[in-house]
Amino acid sequence: MTENMASEDVLGLVAELGRLTTATYTPDKGFATPEASLAFTRLVEKLGVSARDPAENVYYAASRTAQNSAIRCAIELGIFQLIIPGNPKCVEELAASSGAETLLVERLMRTLVGCSVFDDAGEGSYKHNRLSAAFCNQNNRDMFQQMYDFVGKGAYVLPAFLKQIGWKNPEGYEQSAINLGLGISKGGFWEWLSADPSRQALFNSGMQSRPKAINVASLYKFDEELNDGIKDDEVAIVDIGGGRGHALMEIKQAFPGLRGRLVLQDQATVIQDAVSRGLPDYIEPQAASFFEPNPVRNARAYYYRRIFHDWSDPMAVKILSNTVAAMGPQSRVLIADISMPLVGAPWSMCVQDLNMMVLGGIERTEKQWGILLAKSGLILTKVWKAEGSNHVIIEGRL
Repeated sequence: MTENMASEDVLGLVAELGRLTTATYTPDKGFATPEASLAFTRLVEKLGVSARDPAENVYYAASRTAQNSAIRCAIELGIFQLIIPGNPKCVEELAASSGAETLLVERLMRTLVGCSVFDDAGEGSYKHNRLSAAFCNQNNRDMFQQMYDFVGKGAYVLPAFLKQIGWKNPEGYEQSAINLGLGISKGGFWEWLSADPSRQALFNSGMQSRPKAINVASLYKFDEELNDGIKDDEVAIVDIGGGRGHALMEIKQAFPGLRGRLVLQDQATVIQDAVSRGLPDYIEPQAASFFEPNPVRNARAYYYRRIFHDWSDPMAVKILSNTVAAMGPQSRVLIADISMPLVGAPWSMCVQDLNMMVLGGIERTEKQWGILLAKSGLILTKVWKAEGSNHVIIEGRL
């Protein structure tokens, strides 16, 4: 890229940012829509690439590993909690409170300030900014830590793993990049995770960090679609792999007139935890594995929320086949998930797909959802979409 080309790109992007800001942003309310915010941040990222020298861009990408290592060290030392918003701390105080050597803390904090994770508040003094303040939330810290310590180790060896399997799309569960990265010799990631309560707790906490996704329950008209001719003793919905029952609670709240029984299925330990936390009496808990035939037959709907991105097609077909065998003429499978756009996919979805690749899973396009259902003996009958979002409910029938 010549200097003139770079200047033209920068000027064009700055002008585009100005137009977008004028059209969609107000100081009191922020961006008018999430889509406008996403478009703005994409432009900002393009502007950074255009403004930097090409070789500097490569170094910038490569050095994110060091940045994340500094963040991980700060989490371990408790730096994010030691600095109180609005109350700067000097390096000597941080060293004394964390138990780390002063020079080490100084070097870590210099890196974090340079990467815009903290701000300087004078020589050897540091204060929170918008980014560092987000790490004051434990769920956010735990998400970063489990991504760095767990999934990150698989991502780091992903090139070596893909080369090892001949650069094929990975579909194994017990033979995956994360098995290689974490040294898992038997079973897969989920067994490794559940074998250590502290790892499981960290993962569960981290999963609560992202802003709450759209309430996908409202995408599907559960009462209109399921109530016709249903009796009170019939099962309306089986939430498969439903964790603590949040999806069924959302559905019941959104559709109070929904008739029929609601059954929550998950592993025995998860079900016990859900019950101990106070499961509503309208939800029937049931210990079950989706790798075994579903014990509930002829339910109106078999519901999966964000399950299949963890699994490759061969594994997902096994899961769905156990449901297909239990379905009746009025049954349908409902998959609440995301549909990967073919063009212009957000960076977060693309990176998430690579994270799933590390585990042996995949984020699917609408076409890939149709192929998966067909392999399982189902036909995709409808895709219920959230306007302005990639969240969907995939409906499949026999």
